[in-house]
Amino acid sequence: MIKYLKYNDIDFLKLCKKLEIEHKEVIKEQRDIGANCMNNLEKYKYVLVNYDNEIPNGIIALTEPVDGISEIGRVFVEHDYRNMGIMTQMLNEVELIAKANGAKKLRLCTYNRFVSAVKLYTRFGFREVKEKSETGFLIYMEKIL
Repeated sequence: MIKYLKYNDIDFLKLCKKLEIEHKEVIKEQRDIGANCMNNLEKYKYVLVNYDNEIPNGIIALTEPVDGISEIGRVFVEHDYRNMGIMTQMLNEVELIAKANGAKKLRLCTYNRFVSAVKLYTRFGFREVKEKSETGFLIYMEKIL
C-alpha cells in the first residue's frame, strides 16, 4: 500500500538513510563527496512510501513542476522487496501526480552502477539525456509525458 507523506516523515527519513548507505557501498570512489540522500529533502512536494503490513519498504519523491519538468528522487526499495513490482507501481503513481500538476517531462538522475535501476527506468520509458556529470558515474534520464 502506498501512502503520501511529508519529506520529514520518520519512515521516509529511515529509508533515505538506507538509500544513502547503499549508494556509498556501491559508489566507493565517492564515499566522501557523493550520495548524501539526506540533503535537500524539502524540495520534494510529493513523498510516497510503500508499506507491507505497516512496514515501510519503498520510497520515491517528486518535485512540483518547474518549466513543465518534475524531478524524481530518493528512489529505493528494500532488498527483500525488490523484483515484486513495487517500484513500477510507485513510478506509475508519480507519473500520474506529475501529469495532474501540469508536468510535461519527468527527470531523474542515477548511477551507472545501478544497472537494474537503469533497466527499469528504460523499460518505463525514460531515455538517457546527454548531459555530462562531474563524476562520470551519473546518468541523467528523462521521460516525456
